[in-house]
Amino acid sequence: MLVEIPTMQKLTVYLGQPVYSLAVVLFSLLLFSGLGSWWSGRWPAEQIGGRLRRVFPLLVVFLLLHALFSSFVLERTLLFGLPARLLVAVLLLSVLGFLMGMPFPTGIRWAGRRQPTVVPWLWGINGVTSVLGSALATALAIHAGFRLTLVVAALAYAAAGALFLLARRSDELQTTNSATRLVEPTHPPRCLRH
Repeated sequence: MLVEIPTMQKLTVYLGQPVYSLAVVLFSLLLFSGLGSWWSGRWPAEQIGGRLRRVFPLLVVFLLLHALFSSFVLERTLLFGLPARLLVAVLLLSVLGFLMGMPFPTGIRWAGRRQPTVVPWLWGINGVTSVLGSALATALAIHAGFRLTLVVAALAYAAAGALFLLARRSDELQTTNSATRLVEPTHPPRCLRH
């Protein structure tokens, strides 16, 4: 929501109509995040942790690039015809949407393999934060500006990545500790002397 709301508001001026902005942002982010989700769904289970560790930094970098340079691109292409501006808007959101489509479904898979009872809670938290996120994004965009709202979105993804790394490290330590306990040699009982 912290990406969608300011991007919709920014593209309203660029495309000239709020309905175009809404359609382009929803189309682009849903299409490309769906493709990202589909692609990450094909990752082997044992590679999820390593790949997500690379996705989060990439996503943060692309969000910051979007926050810093999207206005520059939009200003330079403002005189294009409507079809060309629609294409520019879709292209601006393509990589971002693709990367945004990976963390949640892949994280659900990763968490579900370790603790299946947590999956309904994750879906519930996702629903609540989607509703609250739209209100927060609107308030931030109005009072702090589009760029700062996108920076906050990048920080939120960075925090999610850091939490994922901590959970993964904790999981690896537990696996290592339980493997060590299984391998520890047992001492034979001392023989009693007669």
